Amino acid sequence: MSMQHGNFSPNLSVGMGIGLFFLSTTPFLCCVAYWIYYLKRHLYLFSTTGQKIGYGLFTCVMLAILGPSIFPLLIALVLLSIAISIALFLLSVVMTIIALFDGGGSKKRRFSLDNGDEVTEKSGLFGEKYYEGRSGKSYETNDNGRTFSEK
Repeated sequence: MSMQHGNFSPNLSVGMGIGLFFLSTTPFLCCVAYWIYYLKRHLYLFSTTGQKIGYGLFTCVMLAILGPSIFPLLIALVLLSIAISIALFLLSVVMTIIALFDGGGSKKRRFSLDNGDEVTEKSGLFGEKYYEGRSGKSYETNDNGRTFSEK
């Protein structure tokens, strides 16, 4: 099953030859379909028939020169975008798991307030500190835990 300069070897069956022909022309046919769609969407921008014909011929020449070589690049970009979206999803899952189980073994400082509430220092996912009382209220401090004010 050798193919030299677009000619299939004579020992192929007719069905196999037709299949290989369609397989080899699929990128070009996809580019032609996209070219027709592109022209349909952009020809209204030109006012004269000459401009429309010129634009159509220009894009047709660009398709003939660049189209089939760009098609694999377009497929690669689509696959890359799918891979990036999967990676971002997995990253969000990992970050969520880290956020849920953050601080399990870390030392937590506790402060007793005058109103009887006990405040615990906790750290967020990115190391930011926040203070939460046993009553469920949030507190903030500007002097490293000497005085607290309710948020």
